[in-house]
Amino acid sequence: MTHLHVPDGVLPVWLWLSGAALAAAIIAVASRIASGPDFRRRLPVLSMTAAFMIVAMSIPVIPAAYHVQLAAVAGIILGPALGMIAAFIVNLLLALVGHGGITTVGLNTLIVGSEVVAGWAFFRLFRAAVAPGVAAGAAAFLAMVIGAVIMIGVVALASPQARTLHLHEMLAVGETEHHAAQPEPGAGPGYENLSTSRFAALVVGLGAVGWLLEALVTGLIVRFAAGVKPDLVGLAAVHEPV
Repeated sequence: MTHLHVPDGVLPVWLWLSGAALAAAIIAVASRIASGPDFRRRLPVLSMTAAFMIVAMSIPVIPAAYHVQLAAVAGIILGPALGMIAAFIVNLLLALVGHGGITTVGLNTLIVGSEVVAGWAFFRLFRAAVAPGVAAGAAAFLAMVIGAVIMIGVVALASPQARTLHLHEMLAVGETEHHAAQPEPGAGPGYENLSTSRFAALVVGLGAVGWLLEALVTGLIVRFAAGVKPDLVGLAAVHEPV
């Protein structure tokens, strides 16, 4: 829900190039961190987690037209380094099938990757105080809020130079047709100026429902995993009620 459904040619070149460069640097560091002695053992887990994320992000939840991302799940299961790599793989593959442009892969990796890292950090913070499912749900909600703030920041940077477009192409809170800007004089039918403030209001207003959905799904997944394979979510040595 908190990633950019933006076709190529909309965002200013300096912005998507900067996003791509920063994402590449972070992935390079993450790859060095992840390439430890247990990398081969964890590679199948990385593959399966990325596959689940792709499926989740490809299927809208009817009738709300949201989709879950499982970014916090990836952070909890994989950790921040492998989780960032999973975020890159997911966004690249989705872009190749038209789920956003190729030029937004870097920016979307940063947005989703921030949720991965935040989900991992918040889960580690909460897990000693509450049950794993509750900790994961709270971590997922807060991670989605952080991702939304970063996404809105990207849109704010892009808005002075962004080409007019259908807002649903930019909006990452589901596949919605809601409008959040005034039509540009002389623009073609259905085209709008990109209004950052109204975009932010729409993201927060509609996104809150999606964040709760993400929290619920994440909490249920981690609750189940904690019961059947606690080491998968880092709970092997933590004795808590599920």
